[in-house]
Amino acid sequence: MGSIDFFAVARSVLLVGRVEGEENIRAVVQIKNNLAAFGHPKAFALSEDGFRWLGDYEITADEVLGGIAPKASQINLTLAAVAKWICKHIRLARCSRK
Repeated sequence: MGSIDFFAVARSVLLVGRVEGEENIRAVVQIKNNLAAFGHPKAFALSEDGFRWLGDYEITADEVLGGIAPKASQINLTLAAVAKWICKHIRLARCSRK
């Protein structure tokens, strides 16, 4: 299974990232949807008090990514690293149960 397969098999993919200039605010933006219309971006805040939904938020995926859309090769490298980490930890979990 290649790293792009995780993205390709999903019917919906969400991107979560920091909002520039807002230290404690994160945005959730849908970047893939094969089932229905795209959902509206949402935001949440993280603080010492915990997690708090802020609701609808006007932001695009490009803005969450810092205005620079990553190249496909960068996405593949990132997904490959995530897949490698998951496989490693699944193996460790299996070993620790024996």
